Amino acid sequence: MTECTLALAQIESSCLDQRGNLEKMIAYARRAAEAGAAILCFPEGALTGYSTERAREFALSLDSTPCLRIAALARELGLLIAVGLLERAPDGRVFITQMLCRPDGIRRFYRKTHLGGKEAGWISAGDRLPVFETAQGVIGMAVCYDTHYPALVETLSLKGAELVLAPFASPEDSLRRETWMKYLPARAYDNRVYLGCCNLVGGNGIGGHFSGGTVLFDPDGEVVCENFSQEETLLTARISPALLKAYREGEPSVLPYRYFPAGRRTALYQ
Repeated sequence: MTECTLALAQIESSCLDQRGNLEKMIAYARRAAEAGAAILCFPEGALTGYSTERAREFALSLDSTPCLRIAALARELGLLIAVGLLERAPDGRVFITQMLCRPDGIRRFYRKTHLGGKEAGWISAGDRLPVFETAQGVIGMAVCYDTHYPALVETLSLKGAELVLAPFASPEDSLRRETWMKYLPARAYDNRVYLGCCNLVGGNGIGGHFSGGTVLFDPDGEVVCENFSQEETLLTARISPALLKAYREGEPSVLPYRYFPAGRRTALYQ
């Protein structure tokens, strides 16, 4: 991983105003670029708005004009942009997808693999856990409910991920920070990854409401920066390759500098 600035956007997205969502994201991307960010992550479903039972109604093709506009923006700004959307696949299925747009024009995609209870029946689950090579380092993705599965983030780490982006569409909840702090620091610490989380905030235009929450954890599970206000915001922070190197290549006999996934005994985990 190279030393770089990560930007995490906490925004409100309406299912009824996808053009407005796009314009807002363009403005946030320009702000991130002006702040010197190399990577920008938007929340789950940010481009289309997030819905379960009406997901098919609001879903977009990956080759739709809004998706291609974000890809063009990444090239224009020299910014790596991860954007969430409800995706309508060519076979008609709907996925919760995070699209990664690289500055060189290449696009990659992750489809949420673990669906929440309200999503099952309306949305299809992805079946791959890819990692993505970028100029800044290797990036993995875990979308919202995915983060509750320790093996998912461990798998990404073992595949080389140094930064895991975790976009959320978590409902309005006054205990959002308390909930996240119960388990997300462990995902970062156990797997020696940076973990960047950002949640939708406000309403989706059709009755859904989201609680916000933006936080970056370092490979020791410590909070680098956070914002749990109920306002739209752009959070930026530096990512240190030295910290990753210390934890992943340090002396195995010294607990604080141990890369725990390397010591797995997978034959026992059956």
